Amino acid sequence: MKIAIGIGLLMMIFCTTDFENLTWYHNIRISDCENDPDHADNIRVSIGMSPQVFYVSKKRVDYPLLLKMLNLSFKEGKKLNLGIENKTHQIQQINDVQAWMNIYLPDSEAATSAFYTIENHSSGVILLEEGFIIQKRTDSGWIKISLKNANSPKSVKYKLGPGRSQRFPYPDAEYPKEAGLYRILKKGWLARGEAPFILTAEFSRS
Repeated sequence: MKIAIGIGLLMMIFCTTDFENLTWYHNIRISDCENDPDHADNIRVSIGMSPQVFYVSKKRVDYPLLLKMLNLSFKEGKKLNLGIENKTHQIQQINDVQAWMNIYLPDSEAATSAFYTIENHSSGVILLEEGFIIQKRTDSGWIKISLKNANSPKSVKYKLGPGRSQRFPYPDAEYPKEAGLYRILKKGWLARGEAPFILTAEFSRS
């Protein structure tokens, strides 16, 4: 009887919750797996508070695949937060990691892609892109992606083209309308012990 009541309550909560209007907020943590003999050549990626852990190639961290595995989607009005935690020195062991996040705009065939590269240096300082904002206008609205150091509010704005990046005046800027993959990379220095870099994506109606 108690089990039936519990199931009924859970179903009531599930059916009355407006999941469409919830804000998805997930942090992705990357750490070295040198202490894991079974995955010594891989990076461990854990998402949020989820107990699920994914082992992926050092050469590429496929965020869209990870999110798909968690059955998550980026929808209009939602915010997706991806953060790299640098609280341990383990991240120094990672070399040449490229992490991609593809965001497909609602009512549009165009896709915006952002990636960053982490490189290992003898000085122990990690080279990481920082401070960019991607803003792309579509018929149905615009999308903005920003990456910045949590300790610094500064950002650099770009107009995107296929495979290239360039500065543009903000906010009165002309944006490329052609569909396709857009990339941007601005390298900066991230010292050990600094706060994590935060990548935030947001879609809004114009």
